[in-house]
Amino acid sequence: MMNENRRLYAIVSLLFSVFVFCASAGEAEMKTFSPAYGELMTMLENFRPENSIDVNIGTEFEEYKIGDPFEMRFMTSEACYIVLMNISSGGDITFITPSAVMPDNKVDGGRVYSTRSDFDMDIKVAAPEGIETINIFCSSEPLDLFHYDGEKEPLYTIKSSDEVRLTKLIENLKRLEQIDWSGNSVSFKITDPASTRRTRAIFRKRGGGALLPIGSTGTTGKFFPPIGTTGTTGKSENRPSNSEHE
Repeated sequence: MMNENRRLYAIVSLLFSVFVFCASAGEAEMKTFSPAYGELMTMLENFRPENSIDVNIGTEFEEYKIGDPFEMRFMTSEACYIVLMNISSGGDITFITPSAVMPDNKVDGGRVYSTRSDFDMDIKVAAPEGIETINIFCSSEPLDLFHYDGEKEPLYTIKSSDEVRLTKLIENLKRLEQIDWSGNSVSFKITDPASTRRTRAIFRKRGGGALLPIGSTGTTGKFFPPIGTTGTTGKSENRPSNSEHE
């Protein structure tokens, strides 16, 4: 399975860039948002996750530059099924799980999972500037928020303008009212020091869609504990120095 995941590097190393196919500033300005997109963001922000399962999620830093290495970690208090939803800084939505990287989205309780160590994902932060949010949904029952077909689409993605997929996702999210589920979120800022102007897409999409946190961790991204039986420092060796960020 690990070798199979490595063959997916061409996909997952572009994880954050597939959210926004328009990498240039000119293309980003042409980005459109379906009316259903605003409805979805409001729904996510108004959700009230149960506390039947404690779940924490976090990133190493609260702010990243475009091109920085990225890692996310999470832990649930008991074995459960999870769905990881990324809302990109450009507005598009990509599901990290289930996916070709992690088709079986059941996790063990009390274990820290890492996108880098457990999912073998080599992620680099991509444009545009803005706020990125990752939501985690978990339940003792399987979560069916979208139809996953790894052969056709290794990472299920919903463009901000895709009315059909957005509407279908809203319908599936409404079913959460019928089951016991928990959730949490982490948000972080993406900056581009080389940028001399902000795109229209940035002005139209300033974050949003984050699930309300359960417990004290919240959405600060401070949850970043060691992983593995021997433990690690929880710090990225590839993080640029402070002088490079200034």
